Amino acid sequence: MTDIQIFNTVLQSFDNRVIILPNALVTGDTIINLTANKIRRTEAFVGIGYADDIDRAREIVLGILHDSPDILGEP
Repeated sequence: MTDIQIFNTVLQSFDNRVIILPNALVTGDTIINLTANKIRRTEAFVGIGYADDIDRAREIVLGILHDSPDILGEP
């Protein structure tokens, strides 16, 4: 959070954007905090062609995920 003003709350995103929220939204709507927990689950959608080998595509994607230091085996 950057600043709480009388009518707005000013936030700075991870990609350095400034987000200005009217305080009515902050006090009257749901707030989802994506950074509250150290570990998060994300989704990634991967598309392949109809004629492609789905087992080979799955093998490639799982290999990439397995080699990534940011992907946890558990939980």
